[in-house]
Amino acid sequence: MENKRKRLGVNEYFMKMAILSSYRGTCLRNKVGCVLVYEKRVKAIGYNSSHSGTEHCEEVGCCMEGSHCIRTLHAEEAAVLNLEKKHGVGMEAYITHEPCLHCHRILASVGVETIFYLNSYGDFSKQEKEVKSLLDCRMIRMHNIEIIG
Repeated sequence: MENKRKRLGVNEYFMKMAILSSYRGTCLRNKVGCVLVYEKRVKAIGYNSSHSGTEHCEEVGCCMEGSHCIRTLHAEEAAVLNLEKKHGVGMEAYITHEPCLHCHRILASVGVETIFYLNSYGDFSKQEKEVKSLLDCRMIRMHNIEIIG
């Protein structure tokens, strides 16, 4: 008898890539991965870790400012830095965690139109939520998705 497994959907496929990349993260607070996709092709991958040549959180601990670790680059920032070229409007981002306002703006500036994220953050300020909702209306569509398995 033939084993028939269901083929992964596109969103689940790219989100699982983001999850896999998050395992490279070095921050003790969260392991975050990001995959940038253009026309169903992976263009860049990033995860949260310290700048090249500097100490990692897992070696010396987190450096906190408010509720954020500032020792690491965010996964979204790392993915944007890994882009070989700008692809224009129409890119999608698959991120294990909802992006902060700073990363939201960075993604918008490189042409990301849609963000798919798995986990929500609950510590955004009221002002940050308002600005992000304005960006969502004008520039980026946000989708909190769930994957099974």
